[in-house]
Amino acid sequence: MQGTFIFFLIFYENRVQKEQELKRNNEIKFENINFYSQLIEKKNLEIQKFNHDLNNIIISINEVEESKEVQRFKRELSYISSYIKDIPFSSNKVDTHYLKNIKNPYLKNLFLNKIEVMMNKGISFNFECLKMVSEIKRVHILDLVRIIGILCDNAIEEAEKINGGFINIYIYQDNSLLEFFVENNFMNSNQLSIHKLVEPGFSTKEEHKGLGLTIIEDIIEKNKYISVNYEINNNDNIFKAILIINIS
Repeated sequence: MQGTFIFFLIFYENRVQKEQELKRNNEIKFENINFYSQLIEKKNLEIQKFNHDLNNIIISINEVEESKEVQRFKRELSYISSYIKDIPFSSNKVDTHYLKNIKNPYLKNLFLNKIEVMMNKGISFNFECLKMVSEIKRVHILDLVRIIGILCDNAIEEAEKINGGFINIYIYQDNSLLEFFVENNFMNSNQLSIHKLVEPGFSTKEEHKGLGLTIIEDIIEKNKYISVNYEINNNDNIFKAILIINIS
């Protein structure tokens, strides 16, 4: 009897220890997300400051009389060259400083990841979040991450199939609604319909791996505060998904 008690005591202690380790690992991951998010925001701020400095430098250079201040002119050009080469400018119309308006670290990290994926794949994209996104209380953050992640992944998979593929991601919020827009173009050979897209088992992907939209439907069925609307323009080959959250 005593041996059984000792066995369960050891089992319980091991379980508590594992739970504590798991909790600590999650805390470390959370801290890392915050660290990298702050790092990105700091870098964006540096870029904004540099753009301001660059404008002033150009103005000052325009005022330089070549015959009198050649050395100053050369110093300014050297400063610009050394500064610019360390800044990762992108041809995409994305202001990543908009990410500072997304305070939730899980959501922010998701968008950071998707932006990085789009840049690495050479997909043209726009990202915009003009207003601060308030705390989202009526939707579990992991459900929100799953939905947005699926919408972004689907958009990336379609856009990378074609030359000139693009993705637009916009986030809007007012007093009652928070909306996420994910828009992309698709191959003109794919005549899509909303009914087919949300039909269980339907997929435009090889081996029918595209279960994303049916997963989204399962999530929103369990929460009355969220909905997803889809719009398809087969003439222009544009697909748009709008995630709507009632926050009032």
